[in-house]
Amino acid sequence: MLTNWLGWQGSGPVFFTFLALLNVLGQALFLNKIVLDANLYQYKTYLPAFSYVLLTSFVPEWNYFSVYMLSNWFVLGLLSNVIKLGDAADARKLIFNSGLMVAMATVMVASHIFLILILVVGMFVLRSFRFSEWMLLLLGVLAPFYFTIGTLFLLDQLPFFTQLFSLDLMVLPDLSAFSLQEILLPLLVIGFYWLLGMWSLNSMSSKMLVQVKKLWIIIIAAFFISSLAGFFNVSEGFYAWISALLPLSIIFATLWYASYRKWVLDILFYLGIAFSLFLQWM
Repeated sequence: MLTNWLGWQGSGPVFFTFLALLNVLGQALFLNKIVLDANLYQYKTYLPAFSYVLLTSFVPEWNYFSVYMLSNWFVLGLLSNVIKLGDAADARKLIFNSGLMVAMATVMVASHIFLILILVVGMFVLRSFRFSEWMLLLLGVLAPFYFTIGTLFLLDQLPFFTQLFSLDLMVLPDLSAFSLQEILLPLLVIGFYWLLGMWSLNSMSSKMLVQVKKLWIIIIAAFFISSLAGFFNVSEGFYAWISALLPLSIIFATLWYASYRKWVLDILFYLGIAFSLFLQWM
């Protein structure tokens, strides 16, 4: 709907490509800021941003301007707020805003309702139980839906709500248009780098503070939850899994901070670039 509206305004494919590029780069820099603020790594670099840009290049759909790409801004806002929960003396504002981010992402992509589990995991790991905070979480999630229903009621368009947020939209993605090679190769490449990232993270864990280890638990949980959410969407292809690239990029970036020999990291870097070019033009 969004791209159709922009197309009606006379915009062409070059415009959409430019918008997609701006979104990918902007999200990469935002992700990098989240990582640096959380002190997840020993050094402050742009490697997490590079990792996100590299991973998005493995599948063409992740470079297309889409509602899934736009919803990633709300997922980034969610991750940013959840990571800060442990340092906040009064986390009520962060919790409400996090619930709001989940709801806004869900308005754009119905399957993002699963991302509320990221906030739940974060509250269990970083906060002691306070009933008032859990009520604020619920209020944050419900607020956009409440105002949407109220607006539709005033406009006498209440039945439209069931079309907007119908659970029938949450179906398994259609990958029938893709060959087995187009499905398996990106999964194998991403799985390969994910395993290397987890291996590097495990080797670094002995030197981490307890608080940092808790943040990594949330990031790993966020990867699995967002990957699960990708199985329930209306897209034909890999669009919905772009949200899983945010925590995956943080895990993947540990590879560049690991104490491997420089030539090993150089090989892995150029392999990533080669895989990207091959998968784009396959």
